[in-house]
Amino acid sequence: MTRSNPLVSDISSLLGQEHTYKNQVLKPVAHEVVWDPELSAAAAVVLASILEWPRKDVLEAQTQTLRLVSAYYRLKAATDGTQTAKDLARQFAEAAVAVSTGGKLKTKKAKEVAAAVEAGISLLGDPTEDWRTASQVLAQTPALVEIHRQVRLVRLFRATDALGGGLADSWVSTGGYAGATVLVKKVLDQERLLSAELEPQGLLVMNIHKSKGKEFDGVILVEGAFKSFFFDRNEKAPFTQSRRLLRVGITRARTRVAIVRPMNAAPLCDI
Repeated sequence: MTRSNPLVSDISSLLGQEHTYKNQVLKPVAHEVVWDPELSAAAAVVLASILEWPRKDVLEAQTQTLRLVSAYYRLKAATDGTQTAKDLARQFAEAAVAVSTGGKLKTKKAKEVAAAVEAGISLLGDPTEDWRTASQVLAQTPALVEIHRQVRLVRLFRATDALGGGLADSWVSTGGYAGATVLVKKVLDQERLLSAELEPQGLLVMNIHKSKGKEFDGVILVEGAFKSFFFDRNEKAPFTQSRRLLRVGITRARTRVAIVRPMNAAPLCDI
C-alpha cells in the first residue's frame, strides 16, 4: 500500500519487470492492482480528443476538448467533492459553449486549451507514438497537466492491445483517428466491467484509501522518495490526518506489517 495512485502505478511497473540483484535474476511478480479507474478513463478520453484534432476544424476541436475536460472535472468533483473541481468543471463547460457560439473565453486555463488546439498536432499513424505525442500536449499545456498525470495510469487497465488495435484500424480505414474518443471510452468501459467481476487475489497493490474495510495476511507500506510521502507536506505537525491514514494501513494486517521508506524520511515518532 501507498498513499497515492501514481506510486501505485510505479510499484506495479517495477513488479512487472525482470530485475537483477547481486547477480541473481528476479522474475516479474504476478500481482493485481486495486484502484479507482474512472478518472484515468476520463483523462484518456481527453487525450483521444487530441488524436482527433487533425480531422476536425479548429472550433469543433476546441469545443469537444473543452467539453471533455469539463466532464473530467465534473467526475472529479463527484469523487472528492472539492470546490476547485466544481469550479473548473463549470468554467470549462462555459468555455465550450462560448467557443461553439462565437463568444469569448474568460479564463486563462480555457485559453491555454484553445491555444493548444490551434497549434495543432502532427501524427504519424503509429498508435503508440501518436499516443505519446498527444500525451506530451497534455504535459506541455499547464491547464492539462493534471489530466496528463491521470493518463499515465491508463496502462493499469491492461488494455494496451485493444486500444492500439482499434486506433490502428481507424487510421487504416480513415487516414486518421476519427472516432478515437468513442473507441477509447468503449474499450476502457469494457475493461472496467471485466475487472469489477473478478475478485482480486494474491499480491495486491493499492493506495491506503482503497484498503479501508479490508483485511490481509500481511501489509507492506511504501513511501516514495519524491512523492506519496507518509506525512502530507500541506499538513502541520503532529500530522493528525496523516497518522490516522497510516493507522488504517497498519491495522489492515492480520499478522505482519513491513514499512519501506527513503533513507532521509522524517521519523515516524517524535515529530
